[in-house]
Amino acid sequence: SSGINAEYGDDLADLPPPEPDYADNEILGVGGPVQSVSVSKDSGFETDQDLEEPLERARVIYPYVPSANDELLLEVGNIVTIYVKNEDGWFEGTFGDKRGLFPGNYVESI
Repeated sequence: SSGINAEYGDDLADLPPPEPDYADNEILGVGGPVQSVSVSKDSGFETDQDLEEPLERARVIYPYVPSANDELLLEVGNIVTIYVKNEDGWFEGTFGDKRGLFPGNYVESI
């Protein structure tokens, strides 16, 4: 296979369709289909989080153990950065390099 080369900023909509011999149109990597792709901050790509301005910082006042993969673990005293306050009372924010949802009433603004 010849592969496809693309650089940051290229319009991916203009890429040619996959070659007919690609199995189920999968992206092929060394040793088989690519299972996942990750982009580091050093790659030059911007993430949604890089473009978002935080709303505020808050201190955790109650511990919270996530019940889903998209939720954030909270420990009393942690300082979280809040990016979204949903109408249902759940906030979206970060602690360290983790981002997720958590109950808004488990934190207090600082």
